[in-house]
Amino acid sequence: MKKITFRMILSFLLIGSLLSACPVAGAADAKRDMRTLRIVSDMGAHGEFPENSAEAVLLAAEQGADEVRLPVKATADGLLILSEDDNLERICGTDNKPIAALKSDEVRALRVRGGSGGAAEFTESGVPLLTDVLTAANGKIRFLLDFDFSIRDAVYAAAKDAGALADCDFTLRAPAEKALAWLDALDENVSCLIYRKTNVIFTAFSILKAVGGDGGVWFASGNPYGVVWSKAVGSRLTGCGCAAARVSRKTLCGKRFDTPDYWDNLIAAGYNMLITDDAAAMVRYREESLAALALLREHTAKVESSFRLEELRSPAYRKMKFAYNNALAEARRLCAKDFAGRTECEDALYALRTAVNDIESNHEQLLNGEADLRLTPGRIVTAALTVAVFAALEIFIAKKRRKTK
Repeated sequence: MKKITFRMILSFLLIGSLLSACPVAGAADAKRDMRTLRIVSDMGAHGEFPENSAEAVLLAAEQGADEVRLPVKATADGLLILSEDDNLERICGTDNKPIAALKSDEVRALRVRGGSGGAAEFTESGVPLLTDVLTAANGKIRFLLDFDFSIRDAVYAAAKDAGALADCDFTLRAPAEKALAWLDALDENVSCLIYRKTNVIFTAFSILKAVGGDGGVWFASGNPYGVVWSKAVGSRLTGCGCAAARVSRKTLCGKRFDTPDYWDNLIAAGYNMLITDDAAAMVRYREESLAALALLREHTAKVESSFRLEELRSPAYRKMKFAYNNALAEARRLCAKDFAGRTECEDALYALRTAVNDIESNHEQLLNGEADLRLTPGRIVTAALTVAVFAALEIFIAKKRRKTK
């Protein structure tokens, strides 16, 4: 028996990766992705009102957002306030004393700047309190509560006292086992996402396995090529309830911008909960994506009902048939989803139309076993290079003959 060498193992792995990368005509997903895009406004519509304020939250609801992310912090005496930072310097103009070292009466005496703080003018509004915002929303919108795991019990109690548990998703910044153990010990069921900033593929897989089909994950990374944005992880994201990415912060979503092209990219990678600074634009994008998906479904159904492949031996036909089968397989894959990105749908529609048109426009030549005779830029360049090579070869041979005479 031959000895298995490292080179042989490497060859097997290379062949396997190439085979897995090849699209298979008619292949169907093992589990249909029935998720839709969930739009999360990051700290509310803070272009109009102070971030995290009740007014910003209610405007986000009017704009069509599904949820609002609220960053929760606790003062030294346990008051739960809403602040993205660990201090109030940016939004209140104070020094950089940590919120955890402030007393509640100190915080209540402050006023916040407009919008996202910084150089903005001060308003009459105080620092937003978690309980006040939950109460003001009164079930009009869901909340993604983002907090340090050490204050989990206080956040849970505040949401329960406000009668808002059913309207909240809890972000648990802890190992999956520890987070799930806390959930099991609660007296009421709550929805949660396990947060992890990682590029380690085994860590990502272990979290996905822990949350199961109904759970949620929130992956973050500043690495554009990190594994949490790869197909390996993305193919498993569709198996859980929701997979979140925060596109409002480039350092947490692989340097991606908060724009439609990058929303498309994340959706194609398996994410279905996007935290954005522009909820109104993402709502329009979602509508456009659903329209593009409906158009793709309509055209795919038309092709499947009226177009039939023939059994021809032409090499050109085999190439066109391969392109058609792959285009149809991709169209079917997207049509089976409840939501797909706008660009994905448009690209799939174009590929299917092109594949069918190539076969139909060359039908007569294909019946005669001829190749596609249309002139294209690629074919013109190939022909020119071929002529140039043969001409150079003829010149070379002629010079050799003169030297031998």
